[in-house]
Amino acid sequence: MIKEIYNLFKSSFLLFQDKRGTTLASSSTFYILLTVVPFFLLLIRVVGFFIGDINSTQLQIFNLVESFFPDVAPEILSQVQEIVKGPLFARGEFTVINFGILLISSLSFFNSIWNGLYLITEDRSYLKLIKHLKGMFVIGVTIFSLTLFFFLPTIFYYSGQLFTNNVIVDFITKNIPSLLQVSEYFSSYSYGVSYFIKSNLFHGIIFTTFFAFLYRWFFSWKLSLKQSIIASLIFSTLIIVGKNLFWIYFIYIRDNLIKNYGDYYTLIVGVIWIYFSMTFFYFGACICTTLLKKKLFLKRNAT
Repeated sequence: MIKEIYNLFKSSFLLFQDKRGTTLASSSTFYILLTVVPFFLLLIRVVGFFIGDINSTQLQIFNLVESFFPDVAPEILSQVQEIVKGPLFARGEFTVINFGILLISSLSFFNSIWNGLYLITEDRSYLKLIKHLKGMFVIGVTIFSLTLFFFLPTIFYYSGQLFTNNVIVDFITKNIPSLLQVSEYFSSYSYGVSYFIKSNLFHGIIFTTFFAFLYRWFFSWKLSLKQSIIASLIFSTLIIVGKNLFWIYFIYIRDNLIKNYGDYYTLIVGVIWIYFSMTFFYFGACICTTLLKKKLFLKRNAT
């Protein structure tokens, strides 16, 4: 097992260097900056349509994204949020035409992803026109996942209320006071669930699950479930650990950034973090490619 892990990281790192992974990350970072506003507008508009509250939706989406952003650079999200609020709360209605414009704008970022995966895997299928349909599918899955994610706290809340505030519980606690501890247990459990949902651990689980699916989708289901989870877990771990250690890098560049950019230095720091995140993503893609080529972490009887 240790030998497989060593070979996986070594081969993936060499592949990442050979395919100029940092250059691919730079390209995707550029496209993120171009498409971040229409992409957020698209997500907020559609998810808000299902939830029924656009203002609450935009707050929850930005809070979720902030959980994966370093504490040293929160201003970039605040600035994006302010930009998004303008067209989001304008009087214009959300029409099919508006949806199409936002969707096409958002697909520019996925085009850079397909090109990056083609350069890493040398699989020409990533250059076919169907890639745009795949991009729309990914956006659809993202919208569905966000909608489900935002409904979870409500589900847990009402589940807790069901066990603590109903006619049966009131009758039992009045006539059998000793069972009051059961109701108190469920009340504390409900609070614990609420705390867990807001924790980095829960966000990490959601992130790992989401990207395990995406990596399998990006690689046309050639990855086994175990391989996709390994690649996604590595990527998610790099994101979470990198987020918490980013301040070390920040200490070394802060003075130069302040001299060159003044009050806008945190915006540059945010862009650097996006670049690091895309670097982690393409390293995860190299992990997937290595897993496929070397057939690592498969069942022994299948090799």
